[in-house]
Amino acid sequence: MKFNSSQPNLIDIRPLTVEKFRPYGWPLGKSIRLDGSIPACSNVEIDFWQEHLFDHGTGGRPNAMGHL
Repeated sequence: MKFNSSQPNLIDIRPLTVEKFRPYGWPLGKSIRLDGSIPACSNVEIDFWQEHLFDHGTGGRPNAMGHL
């Protein structure tokens, strides 16, 4: 394909499916749960939820948040 700076760059966006993602491995984490069982928030721009708690000893409990 030849580059033409007078034309806009178009990206072919397609839905992400398990089959399309398979060559890259697997995603870390599970789907968001909004049933109150974990800290989570969801809005039109982004979703966050608590995925893992790591107990690293006396200093506290850091956690990793999943996002979409």
